[in-house]
Amino acid sequence: MNAATRTVRLPPKEALKPNVVVSLHGKGPRRERRDGGVWYEKAGDGETFWLDATAERMIHGVVSTGTVNTHNYSLDPAGCEFKLPVPLLFRHAFKAGSRTCVTKNRDEAKIGSIVLIRRSKWQIYIQATIDKSLAGDAVWRFVVSGEARSMSGSAVSTRLRGVVDGVEYYDKWILDEGSITRKGANPDCWCEPYRPGFTEVPQWGV
Repeated sequence: MNAATRTVRLPPKEALKPNVVVSLHGKGPRRERRDGGVWYEKAGDGETFWLDATAERMIHGVVSTGTVNTHNYSLDPAGCEFKLPVPLLFRHAFKAGSRTCVTKNRDEAKIGSIVLIRRSKWQIYIQATIDKSLAGDAVWRFVVSGEARSMSGSAVSTRLRGVVDGVEYYDKWILDEGSITRKGANPDCWCEPYRPGFTEVPQWGV
């Protein structure tokens, strides 16, 4: 997918700064605007969905693949459904050292928004903005320093289509939220700071 820089006109109080990072958008043979301001293109084996978005701080990475995770199940990337923007959280809003959520309210827990998703039979690649907030500042430091360079997706409305040696295989699911984390359940998933021109593989090292 080719990289392109898009200039977005914002209100005066949100005027662009010189170091603004803008989402990568493809220019494939089937590029169209869909309901809700979502752009779509079909190119090769992948489908890309994105919103016009501008931010000084962005990440990109892989939030899901078909690899069996440490919870003993697999999600088919081609069966992933979603509605942009998808909330971006840190560790699914778990309490430190536990898997108990502080809050299940996505608006309270979010530290950013996933604004681009490229869905293929191999993986779910994303680009996301990081909020300008104290929570966003903290997570951004984790990402830049390398402390948190993994990702995890929350799957809901799953459809089971096979069990092999206790491993559950799901062919339909909804991405409810994506989370930056220090160590995810799927070893294939990663994230890093995004810059225009980056591709769907790690550029900074993970």
